[in-house]
Amino acid sequence: MSAQFVHLHVHSEFSLVDGVARIKPLVAEVAKQGVPAIALTDQSNMFALVRFFKAAVNAGVKPICGVDLLIRNPDDANKPFQLVLLIQNAIGYRRLTELVSRSYREGQASWLADGRYGLAN
Repeated sequence: MSAQFVHLHVHSEFSLVDGVARIKPLVAEVAKQGVPAIALTDQSNMFALVRFFKAAVNAGVKPICGVDLLIRNPDDANKPFQLVLLIQNAIGYRRLTELVSRSYREGQASWLADGRYGLAN
């Protein structure tokens, strides 16, 4: 694996639907391979964020935090769209936590596509 490569879509054991990677071994392997950064984008949650951030910083790897959201598909409710959102700064963190919290309150994949929450604001 080249040091130029940065994976921006990794799910951990905290991605309840499809994740298997454990945080500390994942970060250790990334550091061993000389990869400068890695993004953790668990499915519809940010449960691993603090553990991932601390492990990455301690290993000398830049942590990129995000989430893999499901968005309602108006044409087929059984096939939602997938959107990976990454945090750039403190404002992005706050907005993403609001999005994820709202998705838990109002039903994941049910509200984002109807435009009630502006991602560009």
